[in-house]
Amino acid sequence: MSWQEFKSSGLENQFNPRAALGTKTSRILREWETKSVLARKDLDLIQDISYGDHVLQKFDYCKSSSEQPAVILIHGGYWRSLDKEIMDWHVKKLFENGFTVYNVNYPLCPEVSLTKLVDYLCESIKEILNFNLVQKDNPKFILMGHSAGAHLAMHLAQSPILNNKLIGMVALSGIYECQVVREISVNEDVCLNEKEAENLSILNKVPDGKLSYYIAVGAEEPSGWIDQSVELYSVLNRYSKNVKLRVVNEANHFSLVDKIVDPKTDAGVQFYSWVKKLADIHGNQN
Repeated sequence: MSWQEFKSSGLENQFNPRAALGTKTSRILREWETKSVLARKDLDLIQDISYGDHVLQKFDYCKSSSEQPAVILIHGGYWRSLDKEIMDWHVKKLFENGFTVYNVNYPLCPEVSLTKLVDYLCESIKEILNFNLVQKDNPKFILMGHSAGAHLAMHLAQSPILNNKLIGMVALSGIYECQVVREISVNEDVCLNEKEAENLSILNKVPDGKLSYYIAVGAEEPSGWIDQSVELYSVLNRYSKNVKLRVVNEANHFSLVDKIVDPKTDAGVQFYSWVKKLADIHGNQN
């Protein structure tokens, strides 16, 4: 378990992005909210499509006219906070670059356990596949998650119902060893026990070697958090040749996402180039 190597550095600051950034976190999230409000005015969204009985079992649909694979976007918030709406300005960037986007909400801890949360999200995939079929969109998908959303997306990537449909997985600044969560204040809400943390740790799962993976983390993040992406890369690299790891300069936990979806940044140029090559490969295989 690589996280144990960072005990002497203080696990809270190493593995709780809000603690690491301090008061900057609230300012950044307010900026995301403001930009997302403006973005929704420009987007033709079908909002709050239900995939279950819980009020948060909803996703939004933003249709592109291009033939690019659709992106299934999973927001972060350490499984206990935030909402899909805060990602709408990132949805706009993806849409402007030719992607249909499914932006997914999910029930949060502590109302539900993390195990149940993952189960709920599996239901979202079933509904998205059915909806996508009705819309006659590109049948290929890319999963994209940020922070805790990257952890959730990695679980969804192993779902059998996505076989031959999912072509890529984008993990942005994720947490992949759930055991460390039991050692920090976040667990007051997430309530992981030892067995659940072990079962839900991504590094304990054998990944799909056929998928292409794009892992990115901010260079300004704590060393322990960066190490989570490095560890994921190491595990994936044993099973798949198609793994990219990017440590993005001048990026913190949140600005990383801003840079990745912006084609005017170096990080955005690299990301969209990777997606284009991936789409071309799978387009030629059809």
